[in-house]
Amino acid sequence: MNEFNEAVGRRIRETREMRGVKKEWLAEHLDITNKHLYDVETGRKGISLERLHILSDLLCVSIDYLVSGRRNDRGYDSITELFDALNNDELIRIEKILRAIIGLYKSSDAEYANV
Repeated sequence: MNEFNEAVGRRIRETREMRGVKKEWLAEHLDITNKHLYDVETGRKGISLERLHILSDLLCVSIDYLVSGRRNDRGYDSITELFDALNNDELIRIEKILRAIIGLYKSSDAEYANV
């Protein structure tokens, strides 16, 4: 076995399990067999770039994380994935909502800062 394939496979399996995704579902959406997915997750086989791209979309994780293990320090990857699925009008509405929530959060922090 190859150390690189083992590391990538481990991150795929851990991410899949963390997201609650069943192996069968993922294999079907990757158009591979359950055995092939098992072999990828255990490092016995590698995965093509095309399937890695599909996999990253299905698991809402960056390809960079799956390949290198590097995470965005502030965890923006999953948030970015959510925003990418929205159209411009939806993004504007979400931005307004987030600004209101942040404003409320900051004002409540200031309120309790002197306690």
